[in-house]
Amino acid sequence: MLAGCAGIGGFYQQERIEIVAPTEQVLPPTKQVPRKSLAARAEAPKTDANETLMPCVSDACKLHCSPDVEFKPKWCMYFKKPI
Repeated sequence: MLAGCAGIGGFYQQERIEIVAPTEQVLPPTKQVPRKSLAARAEAPKTDANETLMPCVSDACKLHCSPDVEFKPKWCMYFKKPI
């Protein structure tokens, strides 16, 4: 079996690869988004965090996201605090 593989001499030879520069732009240029000043951020309307959170109804959510748990998974931030 080993002798049969030894006869393949050209299999492990490396081919010469030529690197060609791209003819077109690969990625579009990125636009920088202007940062808001602290005053503009302070004037922005505040939304209630509980308006966007999902209700915690599953047993897993109630178990892992309860206020009694010291180390909560990151996904708990998407749910309201369980009752």
